[in-house]
Amino acid sequence: GITSDQGTPAVFKSYIENQLTPCAIAWKLTRDKKYAEKVALFLRRLSDPQNGYPKTRHANSQGIPQEGGFFEGCVKSYDAIQDAGVLSEADKKQIEQTFRLYIGEVEDSMGDGGISNWSMFNLCPAAQCALAINDLAHFDYLMNGPCGIVDHLRYGMMDDGWWYEVSLSYNLGVAQVVTDLALSAQPFGIDLLHQKFPVALTQNVGLRPFEYEKFLGMAFGKFGPVKDNFVTIKKMWDGITIYPDYRGVMFGMGDGHEQRVSGGGFELAYYAFRDPAYAAIIKQGGQRDLIHGVPELPTNTPKLYTVSGHSDNAGIAVLRSQMAGREPREQIQAAMKYGTHGSYHGHFDNVSLLSLMRYGRSFWNPETSWFGYGSYMYKWWVQPSLAHNLVVVDAKMQEPAECRPLLFHSGTMMQAVAVETIARWSEPPYFGGYNQIARVQSGENPYVPIPTNHPAPGELTGFTEPVQQRRLIIVTDD
Repeated sequence: GITSDQGTPAVFKSYIENQLTPCAIAWKLTRDKKYAEKVALFLRRLSDPQNGYPKTRHANSQGIPQEGGFFEGCVKSYDAIQDAGVLSEADKKQIEQTFRLYIGEVEDSMGDGGISNWSMFNLCPAAQCALAINDLAHFDYLMNGPCGIVDHLRYGMMDDGWWYEVSLSYNLGVAQVVTDLALSAQPFGIDLLHQKFPVALTQNVGLRPFEYEKFLGMAFGKFGPVKDNFVTIKKMWDGITIYPDYRGVMFGMGDGHEQRVSGGGFELAYYAFRDPAYAAIIKQGGQRDLIHGVPELPTNTPKLYTVSGHSDNAGIAVLRSQMAGREPREQIQAAMKYGTHGSYHGHFDNVSLLSLMRYGRSFWNPETSWFGYGSYMYKWWVQPSLAHNLVVVDAKMQEPAECRPLLFHSGTMMQAVAVETIARWSEPPYFGGYNQIARVQSGENPYVPIPTNHPAPGELTGFTEPVQQRRLIIVTDD
């Protein structure tokens, strides 16, 4: 076995499914059985009762979020080689038993992660496994059971389509994995793509007691208006469409970083929904996807990357200058952050300049440097206001509080957005909430001075009185 970073033995290294699935696709394209045989061998090793998943109950060498991606690759590859004649009945029984064990692990832990991206990254692949083995009872439980996929969509998605953790990578990731599942369910007569899920009647998201408090300073609820009485899978894609620039690149927010969103994700979305706005984003990227790429894209697609817009739950507004005759790359693009904190992945940066771009260059962004979640520098530097706010109070960290949008204007002469909030400011959570004091003192972790009478790890101290902040951003032509 491979030693995983969770301290348990794993069967394979992480992300090996990125090589497995193309091998299964190679079988489909070439009908050369050597590719199907490779996939079959991999799945036999995964499901081996003595050395495989039935023994370790841990498939990949990382944690539970990566486990879901691994099994998603496995179940797709298993389905792809069904017509190759390379699996015996005993093989199928052994492999499907491993899928059942994985489904059981996911069902046993439903709710353990609250409403979260990593829960969805396992619930959806487990539901695909249930479809692959024709077990609709387990599929139904994963969909509709307590803290299942439907609950995640109802509670985790906000009215503007953004996932409550308000990080681009998680919004895209959840949208992709649930759209993938919806396509897998279609042959069974189940239409999740167009289903309207009743909206949750609470702005709370957390299931665990500490999530109802300001744990480590974080807010776990959803901010902003609720205008619709339902949510849909399509909403998650729609919420993103206005933000990628002329290159198909979107600015970062929260723990997310700038990234190119044109490509596989929106190819999948366009295949599923045929929305011209998705085709526009695909065209911006200039590269096509073999698996879901619809061959002919519409000639005329909306140029959303040239206009201004906003999402009042995520609390992001993008302003783009509108001078006549300008090429999109010459537009000035500014973004403001004013919405939902984002729980574990949120930054303490409301009412702030989020991004400033022009000519495909970024002049300001919310992630100046990165330290991993386990480092005390994550909550002492990566997330706090001092790292990315233009204005801070007493060099402290802003408490998450709902903001009030005051103005949004998009005209020919200028673009403007104004918001305000009233929030206290405090010192960041001491030692980031990770009790690494002994490791610092022993020299295992980088040195930082430790006073005699220090706060408890994770404690927030030195709160100010509530401070009113108001910010107006105007983008004119140049």
